Amino acid sequence: MVRQRFYRYAPLVLGIGELLFYGELLFGWATLVYVLKEEGYYSHLCTNGTANNETTNEENTPPTCAEQDVILNLVFTVGIFSLQGGILFAGLLFDYFGTRFLRLLLHLLLLSGLIIMAFSSPSIPDLLFPGMVCITIGGFPILFTNIQIGNLFGNHRATIMTLLSGCLDSSSFVMLLIKLGYEGGISIQIAFGTLAGATSFFFINTFIFLPKRHIPWPLPPDYGQKKKKDDMIDLPEKMDENREEQDKENVPSKTSNDESNTVSCQLVVTRRKDFPTVKSCICSPLFVMFNIWFSVLQLRLLYFLGTLNPFLVQITDGDEKLVSQYTTIFSFYQLCGVFVAPFSGLILDRNKSRQSELGLLVVFEAK
Repeated sequence: MVRQRFYRYAPLVLGIGELLFYGELLFGWATLVYVLKEEGYYSHLCTNGTANNETTNEENTPPTCAEQDVILNLVFTVGIFSLQGGILFAGLLFDYFGTRFLRLLLHLLLLSGLIIMAFSSPSIPDLLFPGMVCITIGGFPILFTNIQIGNLFGNHRATIMTLLSGCLDSSSFVMLLIKLGYEGGISIQIAFGTLAGATSFFFINTFIFLPKRHIPWPLPPDYGQKKKKDDMIDLPEKMDENREEQDKENVPSKTSNDESNTVSCQLVVTRRKDFPTVKSCICSPLFVMFNIWFSVLQLRLLYFLGTLNPFLVQITDGDEKLVSQYTTIFSFYQLCGVFVAPFSGLILDRNKSRQSELGLLVVFEAK
């Protein structure tokens, strides 16, 4: 029992750490761009009288200007565009090649992006483009490989999944740590280099706790008892075949009395479902309407994240202390995602359990 709990909670804790520190660093762009401006990235564009006098002070802070905002916002746009395009391919790789292959590929991309960011500087600012692209593509799909950990928790599956999703949203607080470290004298090169080195703990979940393919759902009763996780049942076809065999074995014999047969038949619950095709899902009105709704929400969020820093500079008349203060406050608000998201999962789990209880009640009342 203790061993089973350990192999359930250990990957969950590691998955939370992975998503909190590497899930989607680009969501903290509003905080990072403040540091990049302080460092002087693309400040050479603010020449020939284009620099904003309000944003320069006695401490010889590099000047800022609209041209600098445009190019930095382009870095954010390219990163977001690559994310939206890379998610589909990450999902395909996850379905066809499994967890381990995708995690190794994501680790390579994430490590490459962090190293590129560590070597970037105001003299070679164009490294921001490949660096942020690799970090974005390598970070977000980690959620795909970790969200299946919720399958290990049965009736609390939705709660665990939303907890992991909330950790992804709160990963932007890493940029707040970089900002606070920068204000304390730690360069962003050292910060990104440290993050690159810390990615080595990804191998623990990749090779020890998570299977090579997938964690199945529904979870077989004997899952986790075999030493080789690669031999686990993780394909829907094999799971359905096993369920058919179990159902045949559980069918009561004709020699039993009628009353016991009736009760046994009612307790045999068939879990097998005919999964719809990909084409039917994509063409369904519900899926189309959901994507429209989600795209609008995503567009609003990304536009806000990309334009927050220029907006704060404008409303504060270039007061760097106020901009820094408001940016820090916003980062703390983003951190709240990990605490708020699980509530939606709790509601889903509660409603699902109530529906199951009502379904069993209807069966017995029908008898």
